[in-house]
Amino acid sequence: MKASQTVHRQQAAFRSYFHREHEMTDPAFKTISPASIPLTTKILRSFVRMLPSRMQRSASKWYFFRQIQTGRFRSDEAEWDNLPNWLKPGDWCIDVGANVGRYSLKMSELVGASGQVIAFEPLTPTFDLLAHFVEKGNYRNITLLNAAATEKTCLIRMAADFTPLNFAYIFDTNTRSSISNEDKGIAESKLGLSIDALGLPHRVALIKVDVEGHELAVCKGMTELILRDHPILIVEDHNNRSGVSEFLEQFGYRGLRASSNARNLVFTRNEKNTNS
Repeated sequence: MKASQTVHRQQAAFRSYFHREHEMTDPAFKTISPASIPLTTKILRSFVRMLPSRMQRSASKWYFFRQIQTGRFRSDEAEWDNLPNWLKPGDWCIDVGANVGRYSLKMSELVGASGQVIAFEPLTPTFDLLAHFVEKGNYRNITLLNAAATEKTCLIRMAADFTPLNFAYIFDTNTRSSISNEDKGIAESKLGLSIDALGLPHRVALIKVDVEGHELAVCKGMTELILRDHPILIVEDHNNRSGVSEFLEQFGYRGLRASSNARNLVFTRNEKNTNS
């Protein structure tokens, strides 16, 4: 049997197995604690990591786009479910730390052809996946930036941090990656831009920020936009130590969590507490 035929058969078997196991292992339908993650998911993650990088990319593109086609490409965060309450056709929004696009694509659908989504994703492999889904899904209202949002324009070093095998997702999309001076994982040098530097010509209704510890710098880099537009802000802050709450308080913002174990704070502006 030719090598190409063997590869095609392996890919076909791989896809068939994913199809059978999809609903059981897909965290889009339920929150899975590390202790209860199916053994099949751990085995699949281990198997995926052993594949050649080219095959990993092909498999992940197929897997995630299949989720998009079947309506399963979503986040298990409560804030994702609430996006329809915060966005309407014609709105502009920003996704900082877009990863493979779970928030960006949903935002795109909600704001429609007259709206605009601006998505920041600095890591090249993850950005390639995001760009693939935007192109293949014909999302024409998303502007993709292969850069990091930060306080001011500069060069930054991105460190890819791979998730452990007990993580609920089968494919690793570097969700733990962060700005770092250390050579942990595969590091990239990327341009960092402040959101204010973009000089956006339209009011921004909502901004989601998930950048693994760099959230305060992102917020400091959009002070002018905050003062102009007063957007809703969804900001990752696991332990209330980022300083974001204290920083945004001066603009009349208050942050609340959807639940006691929610990763994000949702900041809205209390008009009664500010005259600006």
